Amino acid sequence: MKRSTLTFLASAAALAAISACSAEMMGEFGTPHAEFEIKGIVADEQGTPLNGIAVIYDDTLLSPDTLYTGTDGRFLIEGTMFPREEMTLKFKDLDEELNGGLFETKTVKVKMEQVEQSLESWNYGKFVGETEVTLKKAE
Repeated sequence: MKRSTLTFLASAAALAAISACSAEMMGEFGTPHAEFEIKGIVADEQGTPLNGIAVIYDDTLLSPDTLYTGTDGRFLIEGTMFPREEMTLKFKDLDEELNGGLFETKTVKVKMEQVEQSLESWNYGKFVGETEVTLKKAE
């Protein structure tokens, strides 16, 4: 009889503790995130757009990614990130002489501006950034 009474009291105490906690806790899980967009142009010191320059970014929730500038030197990055005020981009010439010479690698911090806010608790809306990058010829 003592054993069943103790088991009952322990179960009642556990149930009371669980119900008290659940009244205060929302039970929400997730990671803060925001959509982002960075656009820009890459040119040489004379202002000529550079084609085929690797644009490497690794400030996202996913693994690092790379894209390449087009024939007009422009690039557009879109994705999801942990909300932040700036993102780091690395510009690297991988095609050597095909775009008129070998250019030095350059790292740039791009300021991000929040342009949309979300009412969802983990979604911080949308951030955008823009940059113009000038690469020097490698010596």
